[in-house]
Amino acid sequence: MADYNAKYLTNYFSVTDEAKFKNLMKSCHAQDEIEIYEKEQPDGTVKYSFGCLGIIDGISEDNDEGDEDIGLFYSSLQTIIPPGEAVIITEIGNEKLNYLIACCTVITCAGIKNIDARDEAVKLAAVMLNKPDFITQMDY
Repeated sequence: MADYNAKYLTNYFSVTDEAKFKNLMKSCHAQDEIEIYEKEQPDGTVKYSFGCLGIIDGISEDNDEGDEDIGLFYSSLQTIIPPGEAVIITEIGNEKLNYLIACCTVITCAGIKNIDARDEAVKLAAVMLNKPDFITQMDY
C-alpha cells in the first residue's frame, strides 16, 4: 500500500495579530516542517504565506500530540484574518496513481469553504457541453 503525499501552499495574506499568527503556526503539527514566508508590502506592512511538503494535521486544544484537528487550525486562523482578506490554502496530493487530490480551502473572517478541482472541472464541462446533467467516471 502506498502512502499519501501532500503539498500545501497559500497565497500571501494579512493578519490582525502577527504574534498570534506566529504562535498558531508554531503549535500546528505536520508531517514536515511548515515553512512561513513574509513579504513586505510597499506601505511597510507584511503579508504572510505558508507551505508544507507533508500533511498538515492541525492543532490540538490541549497540545496533546496525536489529537490534532485541521478544522480547529482553520477556525483559529480565521480569527486573525482581517475583513477584505482571504487565505487560500491549496492542497495537492497523491497516492501513487491510485488517486490525485487538488483542492482549496478558502478562509475569510466570515467563513471557511472548500472546493475540489475535479468537482469544479465536471461542473465546467457540463457548462461547456451545454449538458447540465453531465457526469463522468473518475477513479478516486
